[in-house]
Amino acid sequence: MRRHIIIGDIHGCADALFTLLDACERRPDDEVVSVGDLVDRGPDPTSVVRFFMEDPHACAILGNHEDKHLRVRDKELLPASTQVATRLLMGAFYDEALDWFATLPLSLWRAGHFICHGGVDPSLPLDQQPRRTLLRGPASSKALDGELWMTAYTGAVPVIYGHRSVGQVHIVNNTFGIDTGAGGGKDDETIGATELTAMILPERRFVTVPAPDSFVPQLRRERSPEFDALTDWYAARHASAHQKAPAPQRAAPLNVEGVAITGGWLMQELGLHPGRALGDALKTVARHVADGTIVTLGDVRRVLAPTAPFE
Repeated sequence: MRRHIIIGDIHGCADALFTLLDACERRPDDEVVSVGDLVDRGPDPTSVVRFFMEDPHACAILGNHEDKHLRVRDKELLPASTQVATRLLMGAFYDEALDWFATLPLSLWRAGHFICHGGVDPSLPLDQQPRRTLLRGPASSKALDGELWMTAYTGAVPVIYGHRSVGQVHIVNNTFGIDTGAGGGKDDETIGATELTAMILPERRFVTVPAPDSFVPQLRRERSPEFDALTDWYAARHASAHQKAPAPQRAAPLNVEGVAITGGWLMQELGLHPGRALGDALKTVARHVADGTIVTLGDVRRVLAPTAPFE
């Protein structure tokens, strides 16, 4: 029977990934599935992403960290230091990687298990989960009464997810959390070492190997000028994209014989009504003032209301 090796958040820890596959004794037809967060924090995001892009028996779900890079590219979000580090480490490969991130699914089904990155809302069917929930888990809400979503989950379908690292495999009800802290970033820094974990289906066997902590502090020390320059570039780019457009300037009112010809004046003096006709009348006055046809208030009445009595 073909096996599915479901791997928790890798976060750029390529050596740990390949060590884990060896520990799982991966067979040629075994499928490797990432729950997302391939990048950020670890020292070699390029090798991780290339593996999932190029291996014919590997695939990945979109994680919130891949989504952050897409949002940074779209100028929706300023990058954190982890995203700056990943771009520096990836170099010329970065744009290609982002194009691939944009193609990744939010969830997968394997061997009767539902796989996503962030989690599910227990009150909704699995095929109706919002994008934000699949990426980051359900927000705290009255529906959960402050509970974590996994403690409220009572579904018959097992859910495998990453995103929330507590330093060990987290099994609650019919849910399996397999982010065990590769690259650092544990929710609780006091629990467990940084590790990378796989859950092998269909037997539900867990395999865990050591993984490095965050590489970002070292990168900032070693490539400080590049790191700072890229950070400043992003800040300037973001500010430029989000600066408010100047308020449109109102055209100065037309003056005829010292009288401002406005919409209100035309309504009062000529009985015009609000709407498109009033706007057209103002444009007509402007045009004829410019070409010299209108010089006096009488000219205004003659052009706009030739049948109206002139007082």
